[in-house]
Amino acid sequence: KKTVTEKIDWVVTAHGYIDPETNLEKELPENLEKMFKVNSLSLLYLAQAFISNISGAVFISSTAGISANGNFAGYSASKAAVNSLTQAFARNRTSQTFISVCPGPTAGKMRASIGATGGQDPHEIAKVVKEIIEGKGDFKSGDILSVREGKTVTASRLS
Repeated sequence: KKTVTEKIDWVVTAHGYIDPETNLEKELPENLEKMFKVNSLSLLYLAQAFISNISGAVFISSTAGISANGNFAGYSASKAAVNSLTQAFARNRTSQTFISVCPGPTAGKMRASIGATGGQDPHEIAKVVKEIIEGKGDFKSGDILSVREGKTVTASRLS
């Protein structure tokens, strides 16, 4: 276990894994485990290393973590865990900012890996992350943001 001692303004996580198998009964246990390790458990390990030294974190999640995709149950559950972690961190560490950005279908390698085409431009997601880091917009710690087709909507906010 390593910890970071220098002050860091922001940590942005933008990693993920999706198993292209859409039939849960055929999905290999090792692929389900990999989704949770990459998509969720890695954030806990990163938090252990960085959380005391950061001003804030933006976790790239997925709209599948807000409204589950029936073809990708494991992926949806692993991204819902990201959103839950975001809000748990926000409740526990009120002097820091934690926000989940949940893109809808986005053009990129992950989408291609499941045989899908199209999707929004990844730069749309980057713009939202930039706004958060620059303090623009009405974003609050614990927010779960949905980003689709250039529109950002707060899907969940802590009360």
